[in-house]
Amino acid sequence: MRNIRNIFPAVLVLLLSGMILVGSGCDFYNSRDHIMTGNRFQETGQYFEAIAEYNVALQLDQTCQEAYGNSGIAYMHLMQYEMALPYFQRQLTLAPENAKAHFNLGVCYAKLAEPTKDQELYLQSVKLLKQSYRMGL
Repeated sequence: MRNIRNIFPAVLVLLLSGMILVGSGCDFYNSRDHIMTGNRFQETGQYFEAIAEYNVALQLDQTCQEAYGNSGIAYMHLMQYEMALPYFQRQLTLAPENAKAHFNLGVCYAKLAEPTKDQELYLQSVKLLKQSYRMGL
């Protein structure tokens, strides 16, 4: 019985650490930390690294519209407008009143030579910006 008591705490620690590692994917950060790290990468022109951080944030929180928008912006800096589109589209699904997302999506469509879509999105972004200006946001 004494040997079991000596072993039990060690086994418990191993089991708990295994559960933590498996359960959380060895991730000790929350999505906000990854967004901030991604932002630092983006500020220094390390766009692929930034995208990787934003993707980790999205794995932790699939409703984080900021991570979608920042990923799209990073792809725009890389001139990969088609890659940016789904990020801005998802951002708008989560936050339909986000003027910046409308604008950025419009820029992508303009770069991809889809004039009817870009004009609609530009107009929507201007409308939302005017509304937010009037409301003092």
